Amino acid sequence: MAHYFPFVLISAGYGPGIDVLREKPFLSLVIAMLGCVQDRIRQRELVLSCRKYITMRVVEASEKGLDLLQGILVLVHWYLLQFELPNQRGVLMHLAMGLVVDMSLNKSPFTRNRVMKVSEAANGYELKIEGVVEHTLEERRAYLGCVYLSSVLSKSVLNTDAVHFSDYTAQCCQVLEGSNLASDRYLLHLMDLQRIVERFETARSLVTKSQALTAQRYKSCHKDNGPDYSTLGISHGKQWNNVLTAAWDSIRTEDRTELLLVQYCYARACIFEAGLDDSQFLTVQDRFETLNECVARIRDFHDAFFSVASNPDVLFDVPSHVFGQSNHIMSVAGQICSIQCEEWSGKRAGQDMGLVELMDSTLLALDSIFRSHADMGMQPPPYFNRLAPMARAVQNWYMTRFGNSRDGGEATVAVAQDVPVEFDFLEGFFDFDDSLWLQGALDSEGALLPSGTRV
Repeated sequence: MAHYFPFVLISAGYGPGIDVLREKPFLSLVIAMLGCVQDRIRQRELVLSCRKYITMRVVEASEKGLDLLQGILVLVHWYLLQFELPNQRGVLMHLAMGLVVDMSLNKSPFTRNRVMKVSEAANGYELKIEGVVEHTLEERRAYLGCVYLSSVLSKSVLNTDAVHFSDYTAQCCQVLEGSNLASDRYLLHLMDLQRIVERFETARSLVTKSQALTAQRYKSCHKDNGPDYSTLGISHGKQWNNVLTAAWDSIRTEDRTELLLVQYCYARACIFEAGLDDSQFLTVQDRFETLNECVARIRDFHDAFFSVASNPDVLFDVPSHVFGQSNHIMSVAGQICSIQCEEWSGKRAGQDMGLVELMDSTLLALDSIFRSHADMGMQPPPYFNRLAPMARAVQNWYMTRFGNSRDGGEATVAVAQDVPVEFDFLEGFFDFDDSLWLQGALDSEGALLPSGTRV
């Protein structure tokens, strides 16, 4: 588990498994659920048991503890295993955020927690620190896990505000820098990349808010010796791309895992996604340069993600938010292909991103993985049975868009695990007003959800 989610570790100090079960009953239940790879029906039953446990302990009994926080974080991290059940991802994420606050894990124990009452301040207002100890490494990791998950989910899956990267977040990371565990190094790399994404989003928001004033200044006050704002958009993106690249270059080669590469490529694509908003650019050339950078970064992301998703030993262990990020990138790619602008070719952009070929490769990889797992008696989670028809629908749309559909638009690749898709792709599935169109397109029964519905 440390390879995928280094924020929750099972310490060797617990000894036999019975010790873990006694000390961390909820986390043990969640881990048992994750391990039911050969019996998905039993796995679904354990997911329901996890939800009932949360209801009784957190909602009814108002319990708070590290075991509950760690278990909820792991549940959210591999949320795709709950695909068939009513969606509770946002609720679970907010429960974790609430536990972090209630347990005061989001600030130093030596920070004054509240305003003191007059009776408590009778002997002075000095902060009493007798018996106060620093948070343990386990507590710090759980807190950082909540910060990380809330951040990545808010960017690709959930419409919610994330836990902010604070000075105490940086202090916790600094403490973990002294750890000798490879998983802690991986944790720090994840946090560093995501922190840059948060900083970029904040800076981009400020640029967007000031864009109207900038345009007004450029149009009415620009002179030969005055300020030139004509390259604001692309220069802004390139600066943050350089920051990300420097962070990636600082990571040792042996620490650059495939999933970490996916996060790096996703962050770079998000930077140049700004090209979709023409209001952020004062010249067409500036916007085109940003869009071309976005096309290149999307191709990089697809190469990195396909390397992970086509690995039969890894696919079913990929965290849920990574699929959300892939869906987000597919949405951005589709919008780039649909831009109506003089001298911009959506068809050429689609060809440069290799979208049709990507869907071909995806369908073949899924077919191979499903067959090999069936031969070993392993069942794919229900979520993955939807991937093939979704990939085919995306492929058909692209081929229609590019004018090179095959056999009337039907894909030529046969996939073993095939579920019919009963919807009009252009009018229903591809909703440009909703950047989460892939997540919201199918409900638990595979039917099309109403426009604007979020999962």
